[in-house]
Parts: sequence; C-alpha cells; structure tokens
Amino acid sequence: MGTRKAPGADGFSALFYRKYWNIIGIDVWQLVRDIIAGSELAQDMNHMLITLIPKVKEPSSPKDFRPISLCNVLYTLVTKVLANRIKTNLERIISPEQIAVVLGRLITDIMMASFECFHSMKKNSKSKVGFREQR
Repeated sequence: MGTRKAPGADGFSALFYRKYWNIIGIDVWQLVRDIIAGSELAQDMNHMLITLIPKVKEPSSPKDFRPISLCNVLYTLVTKVLANRIKTNLERIISPEQIAVVLGRLITDIMMASFECFHSMKKNSKSKVGFREQR
C-alpha cells in the first residue's frame, strides 16, 4: 500500500499507520483477526469518500475529472489480508469450470472449447443436443 496515497474518509493515510505502527500495530492486527474470525466491520470503517479529481490543469467540463474512492486504510488492510489468504486457496475453492477467476486459467480456453463444441454440432447434423437462452 503506497504511503503517499490519499488518506481515506477517516483522514488517516498509510504513512500514518507505517509511522506509528509500533504504537497501533497490535490493535490493528487484533482488529484484523477479529474480522477474520467473523466479527462485523465497524460501520464508520466501511465508509468511503468519493470525490472528483481533475485530469487536466484547468478543468472546464465533467469529462475533465475522474472519480476516486477513498477507503479507510484499515478497510483496505483487512481486504488485502483476506484477499491474500483466499488467493492461496483459490484452486481448492473455485471449481475447474470457473475459468477466468483463477490465475493461470484463461477465459479464452472456455471460449475455444465452446467454439469447438458448436462447430462439432454444426458439422454433425444428427446431433440431438441443443442450446437455448437462459433467462
């Protein structure tokens, strides 16, 4: 997490947490452990500030801005810890049929398999298999 990035809605930046980690680190990790164990996030921790920042020096229309979401650093920290823990187990959690979710699996693989299936069905007119749109 970049220390020079904009602070979250609570006003604290990653630089603050890094600088005072020796004082607040134990409490932060206890919070992370509690959330992993099933505790709910404090409501104010889940707040996000959405603002517009200019893309150009002198913005004159809405297209000259881009939105940015400022999350609390604690929220970002918790989500990164959870994401890293899940990432190590993704292949056991996600079925092989879920192609594009796991690193190393490509959505193009399933597209190619689908194309080959359709081609085979078209070539073999005796095929009784059909497809219909799901609603």
